[in-house]
Amino acid sequence: MKNSFYSYLVGGFIRDIALDIDSRNLDIVAQFSPEKIAKFVSSIKGAKFFPLDIKRKIFRMIIKNNSEKKDNGKTKNDSDITTIDFSFYDIIKIKNELTGRDFTIAKIKHFFHLIIF
Repeated sequence: MKNSFYSYLVGGFIRDIALDIDSRNLDIVAQFSPEKIAKFVSSIKGAKFFPLDIKRKIFRMIIKNNSEKKDNGKTKNDSDITTIDFSFYDIIKIKNELTGRDFTIAKIKHFFHLIIF
């Protein structure tokens, strides 16, 4: 059985990629249960997820990155974790979701289609 749903990658991650900035925080909104998406993705990545905001149905997944160590023992990257926040959107209200974010270039979205087998 195959489930299919549409999602948007929103927020500062897209801006950071465009500016060649190392970003470790992704925000994904989907027209599907954010809890089920977080559970599915975390099972693939071997990561943990938890409810961040029950009322607004936001779930956070934390992925430990394999950071390379410098000679002084510190990592090359500022952070050795990546966070992914999953939240639900109503297709009619996606503009409200984007407008509710900050008024900077962070209001960029990228559409993608996920298929779960």
